[in-house]
Amino acid sequence: MAMVALLMMAALPARTQSLHFGGSYLTSLTYRSSMEECDAHAAALEFTWKARGRNSFERSWNLPELGVGISWTDQSAVAFRGWSHRLEDLYSIYAVLRRDFGRGRLVHPGYDFNLGTAYTGNVYDWSNGYNWYYGTHFVCYVQAGAHVGLQLTPHIEALAEAKVMHVSNGRLGYPNQGMNFAGGGVGLRYCFGGSGAACRNHHGLSCGDPSRARACAGDSGHHPGLSCDDPSRAHACTGDSGHHPGLSCGDPSGARACTGDSGHHPGLSCGDPSRAHACAEDSGHHPGLSCGDPSRAHACTGDSGPACRRVKISRDEYRRGWSLDVQAGGGVHTCGTEFVAKYVYGTRPEEYEGLRRWPKASLSTDIVYRYSGRWSTGFVADIFYSSNAGALEDYDTAIYGASDVAASKGYDPFSCGVGIVQMLHYRNVCAVFSPAVYLYRRMGIRDDHGIVYNRAGLRWYVHGGPLYVGAVIKAQPFKAEYFDFHVGWRFGSHWH
Repeated sequence: MAMVALLMMAALPARTQSLHFGGSYLTSLTYRSSMEECDAHAAALEFTWKARGRNSFERSWNLPELGVGISWTDQSAVAFRGWSHRLEDLYSIYAVLRRDFGRGRLVHPGYDFNLGTAYTGNVYDWSNGYNWYYGTHFVCYVQAGAHVGLQLTPHIEALAEAKVMHVSNGRLGYPNQGMNFAGGGVGLRYCFGGSGAACRNHHGLSCGDPSRARACAGDSGHHPGLSCDDPSRAHACTGDSGHHPGLSCGDPSGARACTGDSGHHPGLSCGDPSRAHACAEDSGHHPGLSCGDPSRAHACTGDSGPACRRVKISRDEYRRGWSLDVQAGGGVHTCGTEFVAKYVYGTRPEEYEGLRRWPKASLSTDIVYRYSGRWSTGFVADIFYSSNAGALEDYDTAIYGASDVAASKGYDPFSCGVGIVQMLHYRNVCAVFSPAVYLYRRMGIRDDHGIVYNRAGLRWYVHGGPLYVGAVIKAQPFKAEYFDFHVGWRFGSHWH
């Protein structure tokens, strides 16, 4: 899972860093009726890289932070009625996505999402037969939360956080009910750099300071010492030191010299602080904002403040249109019906030797329309293959009897379904969610979970081209069936 963070960070050409430490109090959301104690505690350490707004995806997402984290969750206080064993600690490593809704000068609200893996020492075996919560030592770790940050110094930010956490193994082992926690905590974040760059969206540069006027250009070091307020050096505003020699930002008729584009800002003067947004590299993102007002300096950079919440992703970085995605995937699945047949209705629990991991396969086609930089929507058709369909008949017979099996829908390894697909894009990575219904499925009695299923996961379009790889969790409808790892090819619109 941490590879997701590395892939996404590769899309960030310029970054600043921060180190975050936090502690949390958590309580179980599920199985509370069977618990005597349901509280846990956690501590986390995260290192993140912050985007610098060098492309419209980063600016539209309000300069997201991507990184890696490690955490420790103390579950030793969780106690179940009638069971003397205790759950052991969870040790996690995960990818981090953190994003602010907007950034004021002192208060920074936002959200975060973590995805990775965790290890626990206490799992189901014959001597620990009540532990239906963890069936394998390694489990999937998912956490989502909201935070509010308070800037204490240019380098230090205090955080109040609320979060929910889920851990389970996606049916890589059985039994595995998993655990769900919710709670809150506090944290501190230290931002590296001479001006607390990761905490500030503009790296401490003020457009109101003529000696730092290059901050307006959207390029922090190409023209050191050049001032937009000096008409003789007006080309300093353009991000190209010699394209417009002799043209003056102070001369309205020549103000286009500031933009690097002959017609974007006719009549606007960088020498007039009230119109200083003429220096920005976008013609209309921040109308009426003044680079001469240090508190509004974000007007120059195309990121971070209320003016940027509607920044659109450039059409140069994606194309609208239809595409056809074809993908093939597969994974493994442990069968709950097999467990019940063998160890509940069959042999003694102390003879538990684990369950077989049955191969699964899928073939899917998505027809999708990309209508904005972030979003695309379409339809999906799926075909699935389950290698355990034949064995399910024997298991159902052991549990329900031959007469019930004869009256069932039958057993077929192939099934198919259709649904809708929604994608959320960040450059060449996208999150995918696809709710769907089965048109045909025959999996006996106990494995008949209804007609609704869904898939959720990530895709990476390799170098922005048509080839992509990804992983999704398939669930029925919210009970995990298996992890599907796939490779695919996109036909149609060139998106990235």
